[in-house]
Amino acid sequence: MTDDGTNHFKNLNDNDKKDFIEQLRIQIAKSIPVDESRLTYSKYFYKYKIDLVYITFKIDSPKENYFNQKSAKDVFVDFDKLLAVDDSVKTSLDINNSNTNYIDKKYGFEKASKYYLV
Repeated sequence: MTDDGTNHFKNLNDNDKKDFIEQLRIQIAKSIPVDESRLTYSKYFYKYKIDLVYITFKIDSPKENYFNQKSAKDVFVDFDKLLAVDDSVKTSLDINNSNTNYIDKKYGFEKASKYYLV
């Protein structure tokens, strides 16, 4: 997350952190787009040396009834492409003052074993 996102998140109480992460998960899924039930929150952690919050999600494989049948790898690539867009171009991640505004596009979406970091 960005510095602003990290500061915002750190100041939330536990319930508000859960709500923040849930809304972030839904907003990311809509931005890709992918069935939101395929994106599962794993955990969050701080990297104190650089003072940033990292949130991990798992992208599940598609099931027969999902509208987006792309593999987890392809969903990862789609999201990574959204983050790679020049800052002058607005994407669905940048609108409506959503929690996705706090995603650090320079850092992006990184694969970490079977989990993905935002």
